[in-house]
Amino acid sequence: MKITLRQVILIVFFLGALFSVTDSGFIRVFRGSDFPANNESGLSGSRPHPKNSAKNISINPRAFVLVLVDPEGNEEVLAQKDGDAEYPVASVTKLVTALAVENIFSPSEIISIPSDILKGKGGSERFRAGDEYRADELLRALLIESNNDAAEAFSHKKGDEEFVGEMNAIAAALGLENSKFVSPSGLDGARVNRSSARDISRVMKEIFLRHAKIASILGLTESDICSADGSSCYRATTTNALLLDPQFPMRIKGGKTGDTPRAGKNLALAVGTPTNGWTLISVVLGSDDHFADTKKILEWAKESYVWP
Repeated sequence: MKITLRQVILIVFFLGALFSVTDSGFIRVFRGSDFPANNESGLSGSRPHPKNSAKNISINPRAFVLVLVDPEGNEEVLAQKDGDAEYPVASVTKLVTALAVENIFSPSEIISIPSDILKGKGGSERFRAGDEYRADELLRALLIESNNDAAEAFSHKKGDEEFVGEMNAIAAALGLENSKFVSPSGLDGARVNRSSARDISRVMKEIFLRHAKIASILGLTESDICSADGSSCYRATTTNALLLDPQFPMRIKGGKTGDTPRAGKNLALAVGTPTNGWTLISVVLGSDDHFADTKKILEWAKESYVWP
């Protein structure tokens, strides 16, 4: 069977809509309104639609994913690169740590800072051995400034094996097929916490749909952290520079950073879209500049879609 030049052009155009290749690497871009397969996402009829003029995303992390979530929790992947591949995730781990804390401890439960955790790497030098804090105070330290001592104090209080077991139980309940947690902090070690960009996007979706307290903390730029008796206070400042960026293209709801030599620079971020009630979740893993890459992804989303 002969193929005409017109047919060749149509085939090339169709493949171009499925796959986008940039100078910096391979990126797969899903255009939901063009292909029936994505209609199974369950997104409402008022969903945004891709522009024909949409450009490529020029970034090169190990992996990333961009997910659109509607007010009912239905979702669609708009773009990804190696979204299901497992990578070290560093302190992005603490999203799952926070869910475990919420399951195990009441906000007012007293957590003591054990002396042995203060001697390990990644210590914050914020606490003294024997200091006591309410769980909700340490939770803010955990998420705002990514405090490793807070993560270890929670784990020590419950028992390390049981606490990490709870983290993995949460991962299983959320359907995270490419995630395994071995510590509450995400620090590099003989073994490291591993997950995928897609799995982390599911954790973010869970938090922003069903865990309002954690979600609100992820959007804070700073907070005072005080001991249970009020004798000692300090101010925790966010590790997420995008929360302080007045030029960011969309309204940030919250996010979590992670950065170690093995994991590279990682960032999970949720933003409100121009369509009220919808959320975009971006996850970047193994980047050289997680803030710049995330900003490019969300600028692409804003410019490449028609938002009703």
